[in-house]
Amino acid sequence: MTNLEGRVLLRRAALTPPPGVRTDLWVLSGLAARLGWEKGFPADAEEVFEELRRASAGGAADYSGITYRRIAEEDGVFWPCPESVEGDDAEEAASVCAADSDGATGSDGATGSDGAKDAEGAKDAGGAEDSLGAEGTLDAEGTLGAEGTASVRAAASVSPSPRPHPGTPRLFLDRFATDDGRARFVPVSHRPAAEEPDAEYPVLLTTGRVLAQYQSGAQTRRVGELNEAAPGPYVQLHPLLAERLGAGEGASIAVVSRRGRAVAPARISRDIRPDTVFMPFHWAGPGRANTVTNPALDPVSRMPEFKVCAVRLELAEG
Repeated sequence: MTNLEGRVLLRRAALTPPPGVRTDLWVLSGLAARLGWEKGFPADAEEVFEELRRASAGGAADYSGITYRRIAEEDGVFWPCPESVEGDDAEEAASVCAADSDGATGSDGATGSDGAKDAEGAKDAGGAEDSLGAEGTLDAEGTLGAEGTASVRAAASVSPSPRPHPGTPRLFLDRFATDDGRARFVPVSHRPAAEEPDAEYPVLLTTGRVLAQYQSGAQTRRVGELNEAAPGPYVQLHPLLAERLGAGEGASIAVVSRRGRAVAPARISRDIRPDTVFMPFHWAGPGRANTVTNPALDPVSRMPEFKVCAVRLELAEG
């Protein structure tokens, strides 16, 4: 999995599942098999990840340099992560390699102390002059000839083996994803909400999540401790608004909009503005916040305007 900071992690099973419980990959693979495409839909997670590595190679979302082994050894790898270092880093590695090779000979081509041959070592056992090979033969003065010098420098200029990419802990540190690497600023004019408060619906409703629950609660409501921390929906409102309504802590409040009605207990708090109420969206039933929210779409992103709408409050029975 890739978490919100961009770190790719291995999420291991905490418990052995009960008999009959199937993984998502097992279900997809089984469905593909029934449709005649079993080969293209493996049920093994690592095999699927290898396909992701190949498919993403060279793209903006590059996972090709991340393997299960690297994730385990490095406690996660930051994405994107190409298979090897390229560009300036690769050139720097090549220059270091060349510099190391150049250090083996002096400016005039003579071998240094590590590469020098003494008088006795200049001849082999049969008395013949020791040589470095056909192209690198030592001349009479013990220096490399022109061909030998060229051979050493040619070897030094060979590109080094690609190094594994270290990952990208911080995106856009050196440049943005534009042709020239520079950011683009776009002026935006304020546009009010699609639905403003009026005499009939004088209060703003905003919705959101609570710490102990996630989305529809399909997973989090299975955990007793989380249910104790956030057992159900509520209407958060300011003391002044509660006083005008005649509602005390825990009273049943009906939140009514042009689209519907939701009922939940009051939670009185000075942490919210007097003209606004808040409802979490994790629960179905009578306290379902999205019964009253506005489905108006943003003209650019096409996202619905669930975060703000006009409502009125009523005391509900019970």
